[in-house]
Amino acid sequence: MLELLSEPAPLVRSQWNNISFDAPILIDIDQPLSPTFYCIYGIELVLLVISTIFMTWFIRLLYSFQMFHINLKLMLVFHFVIYLFGGISRFYLILVQMDIVTDLSSPLFLISSFFRCQYYAHAICAVPGIVVERAFATIFVKDYESKNRSWIIISCLSYLFIQSQFYAIPLTFFRPPVYYPIIFACLAIGISKLLLNFLYRKNSEILETTANGTHRYTLSKKFQIEENLRVMWYLRGLGLLFFLCISFIVAIIVLPWTFFGQNSFYGQLFISMFDFSLSAAGIISPIICMFYLYQTNYHPFMKRFNLRNDKVEPDRRLSTTITDSRIYFEQLQKSWS
Repeated sequence: MLELLSEPAPLVRSQWNNISFDAPILIDIDQPLSPTFYCIYGIELVLLVISTIFMTWFIRLLYSFQMFHINLKLMLVFHFVIYLFGGISRFYLILVQMDIVTDLSSPLFLISSFFRCQYYAHAICAVPGIVVERAFATIFVKDYESKNRSWIIISCLSYLFIQSQFYAIPLTFFRPPVYYPIIFACLAIGISKLLLNFLYRKNSEILETTANGTHRYTLSKKFQIEENLRVMWYLRGLGLLFFLCISFIVAIIVLPWTFFGQNSFYGQLFISMFDFSLSAAGIISPIICMFYLYQTNYHPFMKRFNLRNDKVEPDRRLSTTITDSRIYFEQLQKSWS
């Protein structure tokens, strides 16, 4: 097991114009494909199409929520663009795995491989990037909603891009060992989880002091604190999803792959489920996010889908009342005019 993890990742090695690179194809493409693999790839293509449509609808839904800050919306759009490029790249790589595309020295194969690795990297770094954005929202809690600070979103996207390159570039060009992406993902999610818990406690303490009348506060500050808590509650679900994905990869894919052997039929079968599970995650992730939005009593979401009974008492710490929201936006309109 340890020897396998210390070996280079079993990717497809290729070259274009003296540039050697690894394509994120985990199976041995030199072996003849059985009907089982054709079935898996066919289902994965269908899942890619469905997840793209579903994710497009979900991002548009989140972007329509007025209570989400514009910086958070821009980060979601940025991740969605990477997701689209990753899906298109995976479509091309599936054609390679099915022997429909045989030219492995083309620039298109290099571009598809690189963007697919970027997709992996940004999927891992999504939670850390949003946590950093919420850290800025906590620091500038008094006027984060009303005052425009374009440098914050630039800093968040720059941090997200730089961090993701520590995953994508080595995986594409330097053949890191198998444990490198696993450790990278665990560190990224683990550190983000610690920072997220700290920010959640900090915002909860501020909200309690304002609710008890210990400190004076403005309506915009109260609104921002509650938005921070709502987004962090949502990130808890997303972090749990990433933890389950990492556990799934180690327990369901790596262990059987080690037990049956890398080049055996069952070893290839289990490792082929990696990208298959990612395509399915494109459908499962929005469902989990919608569930957590439901748990946070998010009023625009509840009003649109009628998911909750009006008799249910909302959580005072996490929900923003309709009255406060209306007054707050009226204040913003007056300040803009």
